[in-house]
Amino acid sequence: MPRTRGSLAIAAVCAAVTACGSAAQQPEGAGPASVPPAASAPAADSAGAGCPLSADDLSSATSLSWDHSDTRTDHPLETQDAVTGTTCLFTAPDHPQSGGDPLVLRVDVVTGADAETVHSAFERTCTQNGGRVTDSVAAVGARVCQRDGTVVEGTVSGSGRTVDVYFVNADTTTATRLTQSFDEILGAVR
Repeated sequence: MPRTRGSLAIAAVCAAVTACGSAAQQPEGAGPASVPPAASAPAADSAGAGCPLSADDLSSATSLSWDHSDTRTDHPLETQDAVTGTTCLFTAPDHPQSGGDPLVLRVDVVTGADAETVHSAFERTCTQNGGRVTDSVAAVGARVCQRDGTVVEGTVSGSGRTVDVYFVNADTTTATRLTQSFDEILGAVR
């Protein structure tokens, strides 16, 4: 699986560079920085080990072929140092983005007292970057961030848990295309 690990390393670098840019420089869907490259074998395709989505769910929602590349538990969130959660990475290697990097979707699951912290940060970051938070039809407690006519990040909150779902490096064309799929992605969160 050297290609997958290399792709994740490229995606991590792309996300880190994107996260350091200004809001005007960030491509649509930049979201928070991604997880470092996998240190172990990729997780199974199913939504296991605390990951509330599966590659099959994403493939069905987006009509793209997704791989579940990595799951990290007790992983510190790069944008909120004191918060840890379960982080899952999915890649669509057959749908390259700018620079040839694969499309990456990240899912952060935070429970307990930090769930509200992550939910509030989602709303604050969205509006500070010129976006608008609206309710999603996907599920009770689901919200999306719409910016420049596209949706590339959403959250599902409730019962002491927040699940933040976002495309890490979607270019504008991909972000526009996948906006119509975002409610279905959030609806697949278990």
